[in-house]
Amino acid sequence: MTGPPVATVLAAVLAGISVALLVPGAAGLRPGPARSRARLSRALLLLVGATGVLVLWTWLSLHGFLLVVLVGLAVLGVARLLRRRRAARLAEMRSEQVLGVCDALASDLAAGQPPLRSLDRAAAEWPELAPVAAAAHMGADVPAVLRRLSAEPGARQLRTLAATWQVA
Repeated sequence: MTGPPVATVLAAVLAGISVALLVPGAAGLRPGPARSRARLSRALLLLVGATGVLVLWTWLSLHGFLLVVLVGLAVLGVARLLRRRRAARLAEMRSEQVLGVCDALASDLAAGQPPLRSLDRAAAEWPELAPVAAAAHMGADVPAVLRRLSAEPGARQLRTLAATWQVA
């Protein structure tokens, strides 16, 4: 009598490890910082993927396995393209909002409005600017907050506003 194939045993072991990692607080693996959680998440994803591949390998013929792998890769490719497209669209929308806010600030300041009131109005128009307005009211470093916000995709133009605010 022979035992189960090695791939089946390995798949079962990997499945058990995956389940143990998924259970909250299992094996004392409570990651603190976000970087540790990201590493654990990637490792878990890799482990689950390897388990799935091994299970499919043991259950399907070679042709069926290759077909499933190719379809899976195609689905992953399409999903990645869709995520990139969505991110590009969001960055473009943010860029348009930044330009609109900068135009509104320039118009208000040219009309003689105080900078804080102008910034409040801009923050009401674009809620992502609210931390900048709060920093201005507290007397904090507004250009630093603007530079942090400029790191977001599509908000690069805020670096110019930060430099202008610092000079003014």
